Amino acid sequence: MPAHSALSARRFPQEPFALGPRKVDITPAQNELPKSYLGVLDHVYSRAIVIDNGRTSAALITLDAGVVPTDLWKTVSDRIEKELGIPSVNVLITATHSHSVPGVFPMFPRPGADPEPPDTSRITAYEDKVFESAKLAKDRLEPARISYGTGVSYLNVQRDTIDPVTHRWWEGANYSGPL
Repeated sequence: MPAHSALSARRFPQEPFALGPRKVDITPAQNELPKSYLGVLDHVYSRAIVIDNGRTSAALITLDAGVVPTDLWKTVSDRIEKELGIPSVNVLITATHSHSVPGVFPMFPRPGADPEPPDTSRITAYEDKVFESAKLAKDRLEPARISYGTGVSYLNVQRDTIDPVTHRWWEGANYSGPL
């Protein structure tokens, strides 16, 4: 019997493990939308999962946003550590990289335009919602098990492809391309 078969047949003691998921709506109000936006088609969220094994915990947060500014990560992760006891080094905040969601942080002003001063109350309200998603997730911790499976998913595919008719580059699904 190969060594890996013997290892995979062994049972490992189960340690306590808890997981808490939660999402909070971070959709801007109609009056907060950029002038070029006609309205809200789909709401956007801060989605958090808090994981706890009885010794330490982590928070995984995904924002429906184009980017996560360093200042946002620092402010929110420090608050999560202080108020929720989750070490800031165990806080991951990432963005879905949506190009359709208006930004809260005026990081990329239009070329030639004077950057607008940041609306600190709006930024603070946004950070509060991101924090709230982690807090609600931690409040919702319940026993869980870790398992895995294998399969194929086309949720994320290489987008650079060559059009078979024009033989020019275009953005489409290239299932055999690297990610």
